[in-house]
Amino acid sequence: MVKGDGEVGGALLVAGMTSDAGKSVLTAGLLRARTVAALAGRDFTVSPGTGFAALRQARLDVLGDLVAGHLDTPALARLIGAGPPRGLPVVASAGPGRRS
Repeated sequence: MVKGDGEVGGALLVAGMTSDAGKSVLTAGLLRARTVAALAGRDFTVSPGTGFAALRQARLDVLGDLVAGHLDTPALARLIGAGPPRGLPVVASAGPGRRS
């Protein structure tokens, strides 16, 4: 939804829901307000057959394939299970009040 000041809102709320029916109702409600579609002189209705869970799963599958194909997953598993190896150099933070 586009607010009066042009800010876009509502996307995270909808993304966090797991029910297709709930998402459709919420999305339709948000879109009754001032929306990008309305500003463009168009109408928007969620397709009745839209399966949000299936769309989300497809995106997660692509992400999983990218991780498996491009990251050293055994090394990540070791880091998660045992933490970083001892003796690694430490880089000090340059946070507020610190100078590097």
